Amino acid sequence: MKEDSFLSFFIQRKSNDKAFNLKVNGFTTERKENDSIYRTNVNDLTIRVPSGERISIRVPKVSMT
Repeated sequence: MKEDSFLSFFIQRKSNDKAFNLKVNGFTTERKENDSIYRTNVNDLTIRVPSGERISIRVPKVSMT
């Protein structure tokens, strides 16, 4: 039995960020605008990928520092 993979992200947003989607295989999470009333301020994400699956990560083109 193979073990699943866990991908962890820390997303620190800039003050003028817009909403965007983070996609890992079949899982999508929408990261809200900074001024959204629905924003959770959770910057640490861990996503499980079942063993044997190729990992595909999609994020929008951004400036990273």
